[in-house]
Amino acid sequence: MEEDAFRISNCNLSNCWIQSKEQKFLILRDSGSLDVQDLNLEERQQSECRFNIQYYLNTNRETTRKRPVILYALKNDQKVAVCCHDEQKICSQAMDLPKNIDEANHKALFYRTKVSTNLYMFESSVYRSCFLAFEPLEKDSCFYKLVLRHKLEDEPDEPCQVIVSQV
Repeated sequence: MEEDAFRISNCNLSNCWIQSKEQKFLILRDSGSLDVQDLNLEERQQSECRFNIQYYLNTNRETTRKRPVILYALKNDQKVAVCCHDEQKICSQAMDLPKNIDEANHKALFYRTKVSTNLYMFESSVYRSCFLAFEPLEKDSCFYKLVLRHKLEDEPDEPCQVIVSQV
């Protein structure tokens, strides 16, 4: 069986809001933290809540519904990617997006699966069966965080569904 490897695609999606089904928006703070919170219309115009999706091509030519992507934002003219830190943590990391990924996984590479219009799931390429999800902070359910959530095949998809909409 041929090992997956990836090449950057000419396709990308710019200026997107990444949000939960509860209408909480993903924000990249100046500190580098990834926060999730309610934003009014004016706050949504800030660059800190605009993300881009860089598509990748799977070089083994196997077609799949799962599209390899890297989520990133621009901060001070630098690309800052959403990365897996460990099985339950997500962090941001400044990086030049790789032109080629010569292995089956990369901390910033996720497999995007379309659920319906503007609704997607993002599976980690490093931690298979773990998906980006929005979860409330324990101490205050008004505030959410972006996490990797382990999901079994027969579990509901709801908590792992992410809205991606053009600004």
